[in-house]
This record gives sequence, C-alpha cells and structure tokens, in this order.
Amino acid sequence: RSFSNFGRLVSLGVATNLFINIFFNTSMVTGLMPVVGIPLPLLSYGGSAMLSVMISFGFLLNISAHSGQKNLEYD
Repeated sequence: RSFSNFGRLVSLGVATNLFINIFFNTSMVTGLMPVVGIPLPLLSYGGSAMLSVMISFGFLLNISAHSGQKNLEYD
C-alpha cells in the first residue's frame, strides 16, 4: 500500500511485467505461442534478466518500507 500515485504506478508496472513474462513463458511451454528466449522470472538462469527482476523487487520493497509515511505535497 502506497500513499503516492508514483508508488502505486511503479508497483503496478512491476507486477504487470512479472505476470506478462510468466504468461508468455507458460504459453510457449504449452505450445500456444512460438518459442522465443524469454526467461521465466526467478527460475531461469540469466544474468541480466535476474538482475532486472531483483532490481524491480527492490523497488517494491522500498515502496513497501515507506508505505507508512504520508507524501508531503507542497502548494
């Protein structure tokens, strides 16, 4: 939970990216889509893919850690 719209939008973007990657990967495994090189988040081994997933989870943890603080808006 975030008090700022920015935190909400970043969380939505990270969650959407994660679920789209999972959907594409399971669709490729089941044969619904052609196979391309999209790694499965948190399971497939890939240096840059794993790094980007961990950075996005870091964003989520930072938003979660600061969720108790109200956003100060200036006039």
